[in-house]
Amino acid sequence: MKNTYRDEWRVIVTITPRRPADLGLAGVDELAEFVAVSGPIEVVVLPRRLGSLGFASVSDRLASGDVEGDYQRRCVELLAELLRMPHVIEGRVACTETHTCSHCGLGWEELTADEAADPESRLDEHSVEGEPVCCEQSVAEFRTERGVPAEVPGPATSIRTEATLVGWRVRWQQNGRRRTKSLPTKRDADLFASSLAEGGAA
Repeated sequence: MKNTYRDEWRVIVTITPRRPADLGLAGVDELAEFVAVSGPIEVVVLPRRLGSLGFASVSDRLASGDVEGDYQRRCVELLAELLRMPHVIEGRVACTETHTCSHCGLGWEELTADEAADPESRLDEHSVEGEPVCCEQSVAEFRTERGVPAEVPGPATSIRTEATLVGWRVRWQQNGRRRTKSLPTKRDADLFASSLAEGGAA
């Protein structure tokens, strides 16, 4: 499943300066009669941090139980104030969205229509546009939800076992992806690796 995180909240406004003070050039009104600009100017305004309390500073998580929602509300309030200024033409609230996989934590990527039709890019002939490419769990979930036939595992290659701090791990490649499985003992790891080599299920 795709998880979406929103941060870097900001307000973007378009202004048409009418006097020096509109550009922050306060104190020169008596010397300047107009501001010569070629057109509207876009300005990015950042909200004050949620954790900035004036007398102290704490993390946003400590200051709010809903960081994303509070930043959005603060930006909406800030935008409303800015739009009351005569030299502000328009504005909008923006943020940066990051999409990750709920299963593996990697960045979320999907097959395009061209990639789904390309045997070199897709998993198999059942791949469709929008199918995730990060891990087998996300592919299985995607296909189950949409009634797409499950992926048929190909042969396992590059199989090897290695010791870890808490046991043993088997590494191999299958259907173009690196895969791993942790096991408690070397015997378990060797048996599993042998099963993979003989075409057993992962």
